[in-house]
Amino acid sequence: MSRLPIQSSFKVPIGSLSVAARDDSTYEQDRLLSLRKTRLLDSPPEAAYDAIVELAGTVAGTPISFMSLVDRDRQWFKAARGVALRETSREIAFCSHAIERPFAPFIVPDARADARFAGNPLVTDEPRMRFYAGFPITDEAHRGIGTLCVADRIPRRLSIDQLRQLWQLTKILQELIRLRCLGHDLDDARNRARLFERSFERAGIGKQVVAPDGRILRVNQAFASMIGLQPEAIVGRGWWEFAHPDERAEAAEVARQRSVGQHEPVRRVDAYLHRTGSKVWATIHVVPVLDDDTGERLDSVEITDITDTIEAQMHLARALEERRRSERQLSALITPSPDPVFLLTAEGLVEAANPAALDALSPSGRSIVGLPLGTLAIGAQLCDELQTAVRESLEHGEPSELPRVWFEPATGPGGWYRFRVFPVQGDEGAVSAYVHAVDVTEAAENEQRLAALALVDPLTGAANRAALYDRLDQALARLERRHANGVAVVMVDLDHFKALNDTSGHHAGDTALVNVAHARHDVVRAQDTVARIGGDEFVVMLDDVTEHEARTLLAPRLADALGSVTVELPGGSLFVGGSLGLAWTDRRVSGTDLLSRADRAMRQAKSHGRGRLWTAQDDVLVGPYSSDLTLRRDLAAALARGQFALRYQPIVDADGRLCAAEALLRWIHPEHGELLPASFIGTLIETGLIATVGHWVLRQVVLDAARLPELDGRALALHVNLSPGEIASTQLRGVVQGLLHDTGLDPARLVVEVTEQALMGTVVSTSAISELTSTGVRLSLDDFGTGSSSLSHLRQRPLHSLKLDRSFVAGIGRDETDMAIVSGAIAIARRLGLDVVAEGVETEAQREWLLAEGCTHLQGWLVVRPRPVEELVARPTAPEASVITLP
Repeated sequence: MSRLPIQSSFKVPIGSLSVAARDDSTYEQDRLLSLRKTRLLDSPPEAAYDAIVELAGTVAGTPISFMSLVDRDRQWFKAARGVALRETSREIAFCSHAIERPFAPFIVPDARADARFAGNPLVTDEPRMRFYAGFPITDEAHRGIGTLCVADRIPRRLSIDQLRQLWQLTKILQELIRLRCLGHDLDDARNRARLFERSFERAGIGKQVVAPDGRILRVNQAFASMIGLQPEAIVGRGWWEFAHPDERAEAAEVARQRSVGQHEPVRRVDAYLHRTGSKVWATIHVVPVLDDDTGERLDSVEITDITDTIEAQMHLARALEERRRSERQLSALITPSPDPVFLLTAEGLVEAANPAALDALSPSGRSIVGLPLGTLAIGAQLCDELQTAVRESLEHGEPSELPRVWFEPATGPGGWYRFRVFPVQGDEGAVSAYVHAVDVTEAAENEQRLAALALVDPLTGAANRAALYDRLDQALARLERRHANGVAVVMVDLDHFKALNDTSGHHAGDTALVNVAHARHDVVRAQDTVARIGGDEFVVMLDDVTEHEARTLLAPRLADALGSVTVELPGGSLFVGGSLGLAWTDRRVSGTDLLSRADRAMRQAKSHGRGRLWTAQDDVLVGPYSSDLTLRRDLAAALARGQFALRYQPIVDADGRLCAAEALLRWIHPEHGELLPASFIGTLIETGLIATVGHWVLRQVVLDAARLPELDGRALALHVNLSPGEIASTQLRGVVQGLLHDTGLDPARLVVEVTEQALMGTVVSTSAISELTSTGVRLSLDDFGTGSSSLSHLRQRPLHSLKLDRSFVAGIGRDETDMAIVSGAIAIARRLGLDVVAEGVETEAQREWLLAEGCTHLQGWLVVRPRPVEELVARPTAPEASVITLP
């Protein structure tokens, strides 16, 4: 048998899908759509296709034959003989080339001799094809969707007769596929018909099919139920016959118009007559359709029952009219009243108001009807309380009142008012509230004057013991109800008061007491209380105050004020001094307990010498106080006399190893001993000495760091606090570089601490921070969370670490909010690669919780207390030895 040298004319190498597919994306989309319509992809084997593939292999005399469908990225075998594959990628498929030739076979006599296929996995690996002939299977538009293929493991050719028979088998496959698609189309049509039937019969709204003359040809059960009839009683009758008598004439006219050629869609609201005689309101939507079989024009009608909606609207209209009548009657009653009277809904909207209410609630004099109460001239707290009273009155249907609240009308002075609320009843219960405001200022002031006489010390005008205990209990109770900072009390005992009485008489003593009470009134805040509880004992209660504010700001101010009080005597002026004890809490404790702690602290201060302030929080002397003039004079000479010293508070890592320390300034006063910075830092700033002392501190820290020995091969880093003014100084970079050069100190061992408030202010610029860190020193964000906490600091500044403020650490174990803030700050810092130093660690529970949360470093009195640099690397004594590990 002669064989023809038939080969493919394609010369494009294999390896790219874009080669096998046409560039025309529309063609490819249509081809894939045609393939999907066959529903052959991934279908189970079928005998007809298997038989044709078997016959193709027999005709060609090849061991391999298959029917391939070419998908977007793969070829899939519907039937296969002599090959175990079910699919391959389209990229390596010979059939990708075959489908591009819809009118001719694609033949490769010897794949190894063909540069396009020599390296193809189907050639080099199983099934190791050498010969391939693919006959394209096309759709009606001659787009190739697959192939009938024969292949062999040796090179070969096909005869003309074999080619012709394989073409015939391919046409048979195409016809099978066409019949398959027709069957699918028929099934789809039947399914749509069944779906239409179900949707027509089971629809939740009424449906009709109406002839041109208005006769109902078909109706579903929903419409029949709507008017109380059966479908068979409706079919064949004119649709207008079921209209309500009030609407029947208009319905008949619509039917006549459609019978004479009006074919536009119609939407209208109609009323039907129910079998019981009631009226059924419905929306009707008429759409013209054509009968495919007869070509006759019909109407498809959808009917939706809206009876409930119409009746609700009619009921609402009647209710509104009744409401307007009631409002007119109410307006006639409240308009003449000289007191503010207005009507409020449960949502807080003003429904009516008399002229007095308009004057009280509207600064502009414009109408307030329809406006929310919160937008009017009424305080936020009063607005909330009044709306609560209105809701309760409407809920229970009973009057309620606010017996005495402070109210400032838009016009006129503020005063005490009583607000009485009365529910206004409607058909279905209370729907709004009538509010009557009465000015009771005169009565309230009389009561307050009478009450005040029982709560005031008659000599000094300060609060007495009873008033102090009452206000202290209220302040402590608020700690449980809301998140407040804390409450502090300062116990004050005048020094040498008995001697003053004995030497100068009781009149001088009384004058001193009055002057002390008045002096402290000048420094306390509006919410604080000054009370005299004994002969020469005073108590100042500081409400809503942080421990830091009480210790470093308010209590020292009180001490300074006390040190400045004088009594004019015949021989001259005498300064009145005193001993002070401070106690602070942010938990609910008894007032007696807090005062007892302050009293013990005061006695501790007195035992260390007169004129001192002692804190009960950590049993430490905050500082002795004398007159401000003396303090300024002593400070001016302190640096020259070498009275300043540094103490270092260690910072340890999670394993308890000493790794750094923070420098803390102390004033070694020749008379009063070692003073904390809170005693004098404010005066340093006021006198301008802060820059000179700050330079000394920076230089001393660098010198101390340079002479510290290493610990187990680790060099300690020292932290120093710089003020915003120091960081902003243009000379700081040169000073730091000079100190580092003179001492040879590694810059990384110097850590500068700066507060959030300094970064947020205008004094310290980004360039100033950059100038400082360019020297190689590291930057730590101090007191994190107490300033204008902005996460932008953490990404905009070259930070090495952040320090959690001790106020948050103190809340661990008793304040869920503080614990959540600390946990979140640690997580953010760790994700940003920053070390986290927790300040003020004072309990073992705090230490364990912080380490469990991932805190990297600890600082506080539980770790180790501040000490001179010489003792920094010494092994601590108990109990500190059990807390940290020092070599």
